[in-house]
Amino acid sequence: MATSPPTASQQLFAELSLALVEPSRALLGMDIANLLENRLAGRTDSLPDEALVEPEIASDIIWAIHRGLPPLAWWNTPLGLACAQGALGALDERISYRDAATILGVSTSAIQGLVYRKKIVQHGDGIDLASTLKRLLDKK
Repeated sequence: MATSPPTASQQLFAELSLALVEPSRALLGMDIANLLENRLAGRTDSLPDEALVEPEIASDIIWAIHRGLPPLAWWNTPLGLACAQGALGALDERISYRDAATILGVSTSAIQGLVYRKKIVQHGDGIDLASTLKRLLDKK
């Protein structure tokens, strides 16, 4: 039986647990880590997926989990898509043609075509991350 993919909020709980709770178990002890995990579960359960598109929340989430730009495949997850929508205005990053192709699930020649047709923006010798994410969101 196939399981449904996690919601953005469920993924947020899982990723923040790995990034924040698990490392704290050895440093702060099980009791504090369990308290933190319970608090995190309560907060993420009550956070609607739509709240993740707020620019400040999206950038805070990305930073808390990844300490910078996340792996390319992450943008195609429920949490990545929710954060992409919120992070569009805050991103001024250049990525390679290959990275843009990975995010969009197309070939690098398809990326060249998208640049030529002005569907995504060239940024120096690479591609603008925000325009790539906008294209990803438009296709979902």
